[in-house]
Amino acid sequence: MEAQAAVYLTAKQNGKILQDKSLFTYTKYKVRVSSVYYYCSKKTVYNCKVTAKVDLSMEPNMITQINGEHEHDSDLLKVQVKALEKEAVENAANNVMVAPRTVLGNLSNNIVATTSQGGF
Repeated sequence: MEAQAAVYLTAKQNGKILQDKSLFTYTKYKVRVSSVYYYCSKKTVYNCKVTAKVDLSMEPNMITQINGEHEHDSDLLKVQVKALEKEAVENAANNVMVAPRTVLGNLSNNIVATTSQGGF
């Protein structure tokens, strides 16, 4: 695995969740002097055993190791659909003459077209 920059998301109670480039998320479980170890955030839901290691001595912090293979989907599709939803709502707000049914139909068509073309 090639090292990738560590991306942190805000979690409950001022915590941090690690996110890799495939949009899988990880929860911290062990801290060492120059490394932090994470397990997949879906560990309890899907019994996912994937772990990740972040090297703190590198700037920016880098994910240097991911062990195992996820047997569940990442949130990549969910993020893309949310972006299409947001765009549809903004377009509808700017053009109040378009019926809500039309907005929903266009959104559904855009999602289908994007996923069938490999846009996700």
